[in-house]
Formats: sequence, structure tokens, C-alpha cells
Amino acid sequence: MSIHRFPAVLKTATTVLFALMLFMGVSQHLTAQDATPSPVFTIVFEENATSTDGTSASSKVEVQLAPGTEWHGYFGFNTGSGDMTTPAKAYRLRGSLYGLKTDELMAFGILKHKGSASAGGRTVSGPSAGESWSLSEDEAKFERTKDGGILSFGIVFYWNEDPPEFGLLTPGGYEYGPEGNDRYHRLLKFQFTNDELKNLKKVRKVNEASVTSADGTVTQRYKVTLTGETPQEEVEVTVEADGYDKWIPEGNLDQPGEAGNRLRLKFDAHKTGDPAMKRKVNLDVTLVDVSKEKGVCLNYPAEGGRIGNGLRILKKENDEEEWDVKEPDRATTKEPVESVTLAVTAHDFGAYGKLQIVAKDEGGNNVKVRVQNEEKSTLIIPKDENSNHIADEWELKWAGGLRGQESDDKDDQPEGKPGHNGDGLTRYEEYRGFKISGGPETTDGVGLPTELIKGKHVRTDPRVKDLFVCDRTSGKIAGPGIDHS
Repeated sequence: MSIHRFPAVLKTATTVLFALMLFMGVSQHLTAQDATPSPVFTIVFEENATSTDGTSASSKVEVQLAPGTEWHGYFGFNTGSGDMTTPAKAYRLRGSLYGLKTDELMAFGILKHKGSASAGGRTVSGPSAGESWSLSEDEAKFERTKDGGILSFGIVFYWNEDPPEFGLLTPGGYEYGPEGNDRYHRLLKFQFTNDELKNLKKVRKVNEASVTSADGTVTQRYKVTLTGETPQEEVEVTVEADGYDKWIPEGNLDQPGEAGNRLRLKFDAHKTGDPAMKRKVNLDVTLVDVSKEKGVCLNYPAEGGRIGNGLRILKKENDEEEWDVKEPDRATTKEPVESVTLAVTAHDFGAYGKLQIVAKDEGGNNVKVRVQNEEKSTLIIPKDENSNHIADEWELKWAGGLRGQESDDKDDQPEGKPGHNGDGLTRYEEYRGFKISGGPETTDGVGLPTELIKGKHVRTDPRVKDLFVCDRTSGKIAGPGIDHS
């Protein structure tokens, strides 16, 4: 029996259906594509055929599949969004096959191919004249499911119109019978789990089948090897802290140890440089170099004040469906997230620390982090550009813009004896402040602002010498006043 000729990718009944859809104006023909498409799969097709009359044929072709430039009706449509008008745009929007939503589709064309086919003593290394092997042709379809997805494709091989004839490699020319047909169709599908879609570059799958024509004259053997590719797309996480520039930590005077105030951070994962292209990442955040002071300020609670972390990550302050808070200084996301918020709470008026952020994509690769519009993975809390553990906002507002070391004690108002500057309180101690029961309600430019209310927390001015009066009978502190020594 001689070897038959058949097209490289025989679409049989679907080809007829597609032609009818074109005629009826149903097909969506859109040719836009990304400038640099990336392969998602590489498939190697190996076919061998022998006939009882002694003829044979073989073909080995490697193809790279990438999201196509058109939706063809027999592969379905993804409609409803301007960014889903082509498979390439849909893939760009979702970022990966794992990023597709359940029941969404992806159509693949052939980005590149190489190989050869032989029969009758001759060899060819490309498809026949007039065949189109491109991204505008449908070679494979992927359907997203809840548990993973299914890739369906057609056999690819080289053939030639002139002798030697290449073929014997697609159904339609031979009757396999029910069992042979079933083996052939199982050959043309690969199933994926969610974990495999997350780590596509580690995937390697092989399908094999051998079928014989019903009359016993032709035997065909197929081997299809698939490997996953990871498109070279950069992902980044942007981190923004709400009101960061002006945020100053506060303790809780009513319930020492509980949160005084909180800094809220928002994490957004997206394609690098394109915030509209959402992606998913896993986050691991840790508080390091955190202050550990007794009580909530310098003098309160007077007795029983415990040493504790000035900054904390608390379960009750964060969404337990999104965050796994392991310790007061560490939390991780439970599932890959596009966008999520985190609250870091302050438990001391002088609290400080650093939040370190590690982000990984769904394949476990490190992802770039941008914090407050800078490429870095650490957020200093509070904002403290001169690293003195004092919020910059307080130095600007209360210290008249003076910058100094946390150990400085240079109060020079009012002027006293030469060499007697300072009041025994360091800059950090004045910033951390005191709980007082009384004090002046007016000011002449130095001392306490008029809006301070008795019995509240006071951060004193590092330019002004402070004097406190402690009432031992009541345990209260009055002041600060002005030291006129």
C-alpha cells in the first residue's frame, strides 16, 4: 500500500465548521498581537508509519506554542473586555495560564518550528508550499478548570505535495476502529494540575500511542513530548504606607500594651511598569530591629510597665483569610494575592523598627519590591531619614526642623549659665514623651502648645529646658515647666 498525503494539521470536521462560521460572519478576526510574544509550551511530535507493502514515513518536528493573534470560533471566544479581544491580549491581562479564570480559554498558534520528515528516500525540513504555520493559526486550545486545565492540540508533521509522499500520520485516511480512535484522541490531550500551572517550567509530559488500520496494512506510532516554558515577564510588588510621611507612633495610655495607633500598608502585585496588569504573589513580611522599651512612654505606667515590642503585627488587626500571622513580628499570605493590606500597630510613643518584605511569584521566584516608589524591600517605621529612631515629622514640627542624634541633650532655651545647656533628657526621651497631669495652657513660643490637655501624653521640645514636678503623694507628674537655672 502506498503512503497517503495529508495536511500537517488536519482539522477535519472543525475545518468545515470554521469555514461555515466565516461565511456566516460569526468568526472574530482580530490580528493585534504583542510585539514580542513568548512561548508557553514546546512540543516535540515524533511519528513513524509502516505499510505492509514496504513503504514507510517518519517525521520529527519541534514547535513552540504562544498565545495566538485571533480567536477562531471552533476554539471559543473570550469576550466582554477590551483586553480580551485576542488570545495574546487575554494572556497579557491574566499573566499566565494559572491566572486564567475557571472556564476561560486560551488559543495557541505556532511561534517557531524546526525538524524534518522522510519517506521514499527523500527528506524535507519544512511544511509544503502554501501552508501557514503562524500565530494566526490555531494549533492548540487550553481550557482552564477549577483544578487545573486541559490542553488539546493537533498532530504536527512536515509533508510535501511531490513524491516522496509524507503522511500516514493523521486520522481520516485510515479506519482505526473504536479502540484505535480512542487511543489516538487520548494522545492529543494533556491535563494539568494547579501546582503544575504554577510551576510550568518544571513540567514535562509524554503521550504515546500505536494504532493500526482496520485492514491491518498500516501501523502508525506516535510520541508527543511537552515541556512548559516560563515567559520572561518581570513582576513587581508596590508597597504604599498610608500617610507615611507624617505618621508618628502612639502608645495606649488607657490600656498599656494594646495598640495605640497603626500604620496601614497596601501591597499590589503587577507586571513591572504596568500597574493595570495584575499578577499574583506570595508575601512574607517580618519586623526587625524593633524597639523594646518598658511601658508606653518615659514615665508610664509608673509601676508594672512591661518591656515589649514597640511595633507588632497582630492577628486581630489583619484579615485572617489572607494573612497567617505567625508571631507578632511576622506574617505570610495564605494564598497568592493580587492586592492586600497589612496593619502594623504601635504600642509605644517611641516605637521604631523596620519591615522587611519578601515577595515570590507562583513559581517560587523572587519578585522585585518597590516601597514608597523606591526599589527596596525594607520600610523604616516611622519615616526616619537620619536614622535616629525619631519620626522625621516630629523633628520638623516640634523641634523646629532641627536634626540630631537620639542621645543629644542640647536644650539652650532660656539662656542660662555658660556650659549649662541641656536638661538631662535626651532627644529620643523628649520625643518618646511623658504622661502628665498638669501644665501651662499657654505658651510664649517655647514650652507646651496651647492645645495640649491636662492628663495627656506630652512630647517635650528638645530646644527648651524642661522641669517636672512629681507629686509623690498622688503619683502624678505636673509639668513640664521651664527651668530658669
